[in-house]
Amino acid sequence: RSYGDRFAAFVEAFEPAAVVPYLADVARLEFALVEAYYASDDADLPASTQGALGIESQLVWRSSTRLIRSNYPIVSIWQAHKQGDDLAGLDWRAEDALVVRETNTVSAHLLDSEAVVIAEVFREPAPLLSALEALGPDGAPSAAQAIRRLLDLQALHSSPESQSHAQ
Repeated sequence: RSYGDRFAAFVEAFEPAAVVPYLADVARLEFALVEAYYASDDADLPASTQGALGIESQLVWRSSTRLIRSNYPIVSIWQAHKQGDDLAGLDWRAEDALVVRETNTVSAHLLDSEAVVIAEVFREPAPLLSALEALGPDGAPSAAQAIRRLLDLQALHSSPESQSHAQ
């Protein structure tokens, strides 16, 4: 695994690979999947607690959560490759990937730009209120949807700070 963190940079600098400009970002996604698989386990946010989260509840990424931003459709390319499809009908637009692990299965999910903003809020422990405010005064409904999606994908868990305040 240790060479993987440098592989995308190698691909990016490897002149013959320049004809496949998305290859380095796909390599970053692949490495994120490996990292997520081998990440340490941490306490999950119990499903029964998700509905009871308060505005000051502190959430943070699980140790297996990764976010890969790209100017290329890396999630679509990765999925097409997994299914043995060609890339002919691909919509060549930027895509951001959220990598998560559920039990022993890792997966990559496409995130829209608003969900990326919300995911970034929780890279470090943050209260729900911070995420709800991140998209501005009119963005609370979209922020709430993004938070729900991140919780459903098991990308977040209660931060240790939140658990210590509850005791």
